[in-house]
Amino acid sequence: MHALVLDNVSKSFGGIDAVSNVDLTITVGESRALIGPNGAGKTTLFNLVTGEIPVDEGRVLLFDRDLTREPVQKRIASQLGRTYQMSNLFDQLTVQENLFLASWQTRRRRASVIATLFRSWRRFENQRRHIEAIARRVGLDDKLTVPVNELSHGEHRQLELGITLAHKPRILLLDEPMAGLSAAERGFMTELIMDLKPEITVVIIEHDIDVAFSIGDQVSVLDHGTIVAEGTPEQIVVNQKVQEIYTLSRQN
Repeated sequence: MHALVLDNVSKSFGGIDAVSNVDLTITVGESRALIGPNGAGKTTLFNLVTGEIPVDEGRVLLFDRDLTREPVQKRIASQLGRTYQMSNLFDQLTVQENLFLASWQTRRRRASVIATLFRSWRRFENQRRHIEAIARRVGLDDKLTVPVNELSHGEHRQLELGITLAHKPRILLLDEPMAGLSAAERGFMTELIMDLKPEITVVIIEHDIDVAFSIGDQVSVLDHGTIVAEGTPEQIVVNQKVQEIYTLSRQN
């Protein structure tokens, strides 16, 4: 089974191609790094996968199901998770409260959800155990009662990963999870992500090439909306086309 297949996917804005005829196949349990210079179309490609913007042409398949025309919610229900470049947390709530909100099952009857507003969330034993396990997994088990606005930037990133894991994804899209992190924090976050394999298929956009090559079993290189190279990290690092792209990128 394939975790993700993009079949000739294209998207343009105002006549300018942001993503052009992209074919991409990622197998279950794989980790794929998506690299390329700024403006290459990497985040746009993620938005097409999640359904936040519609494709102009092509198909998006998740676990061999065609979800090209399905809304974001349907794709999340198909166990697709994603993190973003910018933090989106409830700063005044604690770590455990943020995780509880993320893990709460919206499939419950509305009356049950409303009733929850008048009861302590701590009475929901299954959810409590679930969020405690997630907190341990992302290294925040000693921060459960700490308000988010008291966390470091690195801990924000850890919590964002935990919130995404609360939805129990089978495939996880990570959009620059190392942005703004120190070298030590990048090392810790890299370990957290690598520990997800092979249980969760990981696709990561990352500008730190060393991190991208550490995490990715396979690497896809995007330039001007088109995949120009694919292969193992060892193959990509000696690829002449990739070397030319990054040389020109540094010059600009």
